[in-house]
Amino acid sequence: MPIINGHYYSSVGRYSAYVSLQLQRYQFAQANQQYLNQVSAAGDAFASAGTNLATGLAQIAAQSAVTRAQSAAAAQAAKTPSTVDLTSLLNSVNTTA
Repeated sequence: MPIINGHYYSSVGRYSAYVSLQLQRYQFAQANQQYLNQVSAAGDAFASAGTNLATGLAQIAAQSAVTRAQSAAAAQAAKTPSTVDLTSLLNSVNTTA
C-alpha cells in the first residue's frame, strides 16, 4: 500500500470494504493517540503550573512571616528600655530625704 501525503493508495484500484475499514480504523487510532498525547501534555503543564504556584505562594508566605517576626522583634526591642536608660531614670528620680 503506497502512502502519498498521508493517504493510502491502491495500485490495483479501489480497496475492498474490509481494507477500507481497516485503514479508517488505523487512521482513527492514530488521531486518538495524538489527541491523548496532547491531553497528557496539557495535563502535565497544568499540574506543573499548580505545583509552581503552590511552591511560590509558600515561599512568599514564609518570607512575609520572617519579615513580620523581624519587625515584631525590632518593635519589642524599641519598647524595652535598656539598662542604661533605667539607670539614668532612677538616678534622676532618686531623692534623698
